Amino acid sequence: MSPGQTYRPPSLRDYLQAALLAAVCSVLFLQAGLLPSNALVPYPPEALEPARTQALAAGNYQLDDLLIGNSNFGDKYFQALTWDRISRDRMLAGEWPLWTRDIAGGASFVPQMGQIYQPWNLLLLLVPSTAIYGIWFFIHQILFGLFGYGFLRRISVSHAGSLIGVACMVIGLWVQARIHHDVIFCAGLPLFAMLSCVHHLFRHRGRWRTVGLLGLSAGICWLGGMPQISLLATYLVLAFTLLLLLANQPGDRLRPACLTGTGMAIGGVMCMGQMAPV
Repeated sequence: MSPGQTYRPPSLRDYLQAALLAAVCSVLFLQAGLLPSNALVPYPPEALEPARTQALAAGNYQLDDLLIGNSNFGDKYFQALTWDRISRDRMLAGEWPLWTRDIAGGASFVPQMGQIYQPWNLLLLLVPSTAIYGIWFFIHQILFGLFGYGFLRRISVSHAGSLIGVACMVIGLWVQARIHHDVIFCAGLPLFAMLSCVHHLFRHRGRWRTVGLLGLSAGICWLGGMPQISLLATYLVLAFTLLLLLANQPGDRLRPACLTGTGMAIGGVMCMGQMAPV
């Protein structure tokens, strides 16, 4: 598609089909884990000491039962479960925990743990912290699939081909994130939204609204709490920008490049208050 050409977005029906496919793929993976009554954790908490020794001595568990799941996923216990419980307790008490007094004598609520600025944390007001993950993953996978579908259609992939892409994206996101790295979902979610904004700036002469959306997407990406994933997403955006830059005519490169840089800079400013402690 040549620069300046009018963009016609997919129809609402097309987007609904993409959302339904993403939801089906997510349900097939989550199965019973989607229910709030089930906690998605990698292994029983008694696998950790000192509860492990006590559980074995009392005969409540066999060692093989304790080792079910991937015992390398300890950060779910060491970080996410604790901080999500603290977040819920503070929010139910009417506090917005910008600062936590609960660990290490007080520390800023950095996103790697609490992710307190993520809007889906409002689910903590409705369900216990250990029951949030299935619903939380379900929402993220649908949104990720929709953003990915929109990007594929932008680069002239057919509707059917884009639906295949949605299935691959949702399955791939699950494989990468697993059930212990919920922060990967937050950091990776805006990737295709960022790529779509860059494409719109270069191919359809997008203006400041697109710059703002790019900045918002980049900021959410870096607020996700997983700097490695945010950095990888940023590399992909920069590589895509370079590709479009080289494809444009020499006289049509400076403006979209400057607007793209401005959008990414807005995202950097937006996340600085939370990323600095990380």
